[in-house]
Amino acid sequence: MRWYLAARRWWLTVVVAVLVVVTAGVLASATVGVPRALSGVDFPLPLSVLAPCLVAWLAQWNMTRGEPDQEAIAVRTPPAYDLALLGVVVFSQIVAAVITMAWVPSAESLMVVRNTMGYIAVGVLVARVVGPVLANLAVMLVPLGCAAFGATVTAAGDREYAWWAWPLHDGSGWTAWVFVAGLGVVASASMLTRRRPGQLRASRIRLLIE
Repeated sequence: MRWYLAARRWWLTVVVAVLVVVTAGVLASATVGVPRALSGVDFPLPLSVLAPCLVAWLAQWNMTRGEPDQEAIAVRTPPAYDLALLGVVVFSQIVAAVITMAWVPSAESLMVVRNTMGYIAVGVLVARVVGPVLANLAVMLVPLGCAAFGATVTAAGDREYAWWAWPLHDGSGWTAWVFVAGLGVVASASMLTRRRPGQLRASRIRLLIE
């Protein structure tokens, strides 16, 4: 596994993931205004919705480092390691969220964990289809699109969200968790089943030798 870790900086992703959880929990009232498409009125997005994008970007950056042609013929290919390290990132956030919630009673930390999982899954799926560059853009467009098209404010000032706008839902909302879990399962399956160009070439070489 040394060859895999030498080309990547997963430790940095873990550190940032933990810092995002703590920061979002402590600064729960901090928001960034995003214009809503239907009314033009700014919708306040909390850090728990936007900050996890940074973790997803770092995860995507790690998964695209290294030498694909050489690593593809290894006994254990990078996607298996990538999935394991993504599990470490999420687990570190869960631990940080539990500690943060004991210190600052807020559901923002849980939102960070859920949104990080969802954004990473979106990045993996988009990268599978169109590549990592557009995957990073897609990750950012998810919360912005949900705020622009999936959020409404009632006359009483209450916020309502469409069922598909999962990044905006409260951390305890089970619908959003189910949605993200589904994304995670599909993304994990795509990671373990994809074949890199180097794997295809290696297969052809083995056929010629045999």
